[in-house]
Amino acid sequence: MSNFLPYEKVYRCGDDGDGAKNLLYYWDRESPWAAKVTNLGTCNCRETGAGSLSQHARCRSCDAGLPLVNGRANPLGDAIIKATVPIAGELGLTEMIWNQRRHHRGAPWGEPYHGPSPHKDHIHATLTGNATRLVTVAHVRNVYRGVLQLATAPQLTPAQWEGLRRLAAADLYRNVQTLPVMWLDNAPHPLYVVTLRQALNLVLEENLPVDGIYDADQDWQVQRFQKRVEAITNSNSIPENLGTFADATKMYLAKNLLDVANGR
Repeated sequence: MSNFLPYEKVYRCGDDGDGAKNLLYYWDRESPWAAKVTNLGTCNCRETGAGSLSQHARCRSCDAGLPLVNGRANPLGDAIIKATVPIAGELGLTEMIWNQRRHHRGAPWGEPYHGPSPHKDHIHATLTGNATRLVTVAHVRNVYRGVLQLATAPQLTPAQWEGLRRLAAADLYRNVQTLPVMWLDNAPHPLYVVTLRQALNLVLEENLPVDGIYDADQDWQVQRFQKRVEAITNSNSIPENLGTFADATKMYLAKNLLDVANGR
């Protein structure tokens, strides 16, 4: 089993390849954690909090979102770290940051991380430039195959899963109340759309991809919720256009989440 590879600084923006995208694709679509992982992207020409260029500037880093559980880092993030650290070198990784800890060649099992983001709601992972050019989804899949027994989801009873669902609903209840008005053509921020999709997936008991894009699928999901509300209330309870997430839809969605959080 390999260790992390040496960290490589970047000095200008560009696209080194699909390696980080392929790792994130595996986590988001094929891994044991796929149902909870959100693809938050790879390429972003920006600086770090320290003033140097981020590894995202060359598409060498990826961010895998995980929903908070009662305001705390999701235990599934620990499972991903536990499974990945022993095979970091085989994946071409130079570092991973999760829950205020940075994992790298000098501290593979982590040291305190004091950057501007605590990384409690997403895992940041960085590959070398060479790995970014060469790593495929098939390679990631094969490397993980030998360690998946370390990374299976917790074996919880139905009562424990229901408890987690209630905690997630309580978190989403707080977050939904801060969302702005959104509709198909006003290009809302992806993180707002992620919260909306997670909340609607929970109350409608659906499992649509959490991709941060307010597309036709998101519009139709909002419509399904609005029509369900009006069917239950037997009235025109929601004055906004179908598919538009505005005040009345937000109020009913928050109420539904609060009901789930309180076991109703």
